[in-house]
Amino acid sequence: MKNNLFFILLILLFNSGFSQKLFNNNILDTLSIEEFGKKIELENDIKKSERLNNLLIDEVLRRKENKKVPKKIRLYYENAYLALLINKAYYDGSRGDYKKEIAVYFQILKNKNSSTNDNILAYVYNAIGVSFSEIKDYEKSIFYCKQAIVYFKKVNNNTGIIAAYDNIGDFYTRLKQLDTAMFYLQKAEFYG
Repeated sequence: MKNNLFFILLILLFNSGFSQKLFNNNILDTLSIEEFGKKIELENDIKKSERLNNLLIDEVLRRKENKKVPKKIRLYYENAYLALLINKAYYDGSRGDYKKEIAVYFQILKNKNSSTNDNILAYVYNAIGVSFSEIKDYEKSIFYCKQAIVYFKKVNNNTGIIAAYDNIGDFYTRLKQLDTAMFYLQKAEFYG
């Protein structure tokens, strides 16, 4: 499995070009967060990829909580942590554990900071909506996808807007509210 999600998220998180190599002073391992993330991406075994992601979460948390780390680098760790949590949610969802997936997405929202990229927030809100649809809670699905649209519009992400409107149309279809479903599907088409 090629898990490109990690690198898409890193690009979104660090669109300012900040890519600081970070070394573990306690271990002779000189892999940067990005290099370790690449190892996760290239892993074909989803279980092994998930274990590597969990190891990286532990390491990033350890570094993030180190009071000696400069603020700029701590912010990097905080954002890397959010990206890794998105991966974690993905793994939970791929196993069909949607309640756990949703809990991880809420953990991301709880841990966001002032520099959290709006694209990330849009993605997370839309993912929460989709996850709620998996447990057939379409009202919550609609609510969170509408939240996603707010963030997608902030960053002029038409692809995200289309996906969220399309999701909402699908959820209203499942609720048998066909006129409302058609309204949202037409909105998706408008942005397409």
